[in-house]
Amino acid sequence: MDNILFVYLKNTFKESMSFKLNNLLVIIGHIVAALLNFYLWYYIGGNGIGSLNKSEIIVYVLMLYGISMSVNQNADYYIAQDIRSGDIIIDLVRPFNYIYLQLLKRFSSFVYNVVIFVIPCLIISLFIVKISLLNILLFFMCLIMAFLLTFLIDCIFGLLICKVMNNWGIDTMKGMFMGLLSGELIPFFLLPSALTFVLSILPFYYISYYPIMILIGKEWNWYLILVLIGWLIVLYVVVLILWKKIRRSLMINGG
Repeated sequence: MDNILFVYLKNTFKESMSFKLNNLLVIIGHIVAALLNFYLWYYIGGNGIGSLNKSEIIVYVLMLYGISMSVNQNADYYIAQDIRSGDIIIDLVRPFNYIYLQLLKRFSSFVYNVVIFVIPCLIISLFIVKISLLNILLFFMCLIMAFLLTFLIDCIFGLLICKVMNNWGIDTMKGMFMGLLSGELIPFFLLPSALTFVLSILPFYYISYYPIMILIGKEWNWYLILVLIGWLIVLYVVVLILWKKIRRSLMINGG
C-alpha cells in the first residue's frame, strides 16, 4: 500500500509541476480573491470582527484559500464518471478496494496542494501573527481530518449521482452549499453565536473554519474533535453501505 501511495505522489508532483503557468495563474487568482474578501470583511468590521483583530482576519483569509485548494479534490466527479463510463470495471478486478484507490489518488493531490498552497500561506501567516508550534501541529491534524471529511462527502455524492448523465448543476450546488456551511463564503465570526453553535454540529464546520481558528489559537476543545471524529465514522459507514449497493448493481448488470 505504501508503494502505491508513493507512486501516486510521485506522478501527481511530476504531472502538476509540468503545468507551472497554470499553477501560477491559480495562485494569482486566489490572491486577488483573498484580497477582495479581506477588504470586504475589514470594512464591515473595521479594526476587528468579533474575536478577530485585523491581523487575524488577514491570516484567516490567507489560510482559507490554501485550505480550499487542498481539501477540495472533486472525488465525486471522478467516481460518478468512472461508474457512468464503465471504467470502474477495471478497478474492480484489481486486488484493492476501489474507494481506497480513490482515497490514495485524492490524497496524493491533497499533499501536493498542501505543499504548494497551504505551507506558503502558513509561512506568510507566521510573520503576521504569533502562532505556537502546538497550534500548527493541531492545525495539520485537523486539516488531514478535513480532507477525509470532504473526501467521504464527495464519495457519497459521487455514488448517489452516478446515474445522472450530467452532474454539473448538482456539483455546483454542492460546492455552494459546502462553501456556505464551511465558512468559506461567510465566515462564522460574522454570525450570531447561537447560529455558529448550531453549525458546529454539522460536518461542514470542520472543513475550513475550525482548522483556521485552531491555528490562530481561537478555538480548541476535545468536544468538537469528538464531533469531528464522530462525523468521520458516520460518513464512512454511509459510504460503505452505498458502495456495497452500487457494486452489487454493477455485478448484477454484468459488470
